[in-house]
Amino acid sequence: MHLYPHKIDDFDKLDTALGVVKEGKVDMCKATQALIDEGMEKGMEKGTSLINQLNDILLETNRLDDLKRATRDPEYQKKLIEELVTSKE
Repeated sequence: MHLYPHKIDDFDKLDTALGVVKEGKVDMCKATQALIDEGMEKGMEKGTSLINQLNDILLETNRLDDLKRATRDPEYQKKLIEELVTSKE
């Protein structure tokens, strides 16, 4: 008995268009890479959303010096996101 069966029936949510299924079996390397890629995409979307929210807040409150500094200083940007954006969630 295998802990991770490789028959396609057990992985019905995998998209065969990704090329992870071949001859009824799942290519676990491709499946893993597809999951990593999906996670990276979601992370990029989340990061973009946080930065856009921060920029909007800084523009609405006329904090242009903070906006300028945040675009040049990643640590300051992170501090402002934690202070102004994620604290509201």
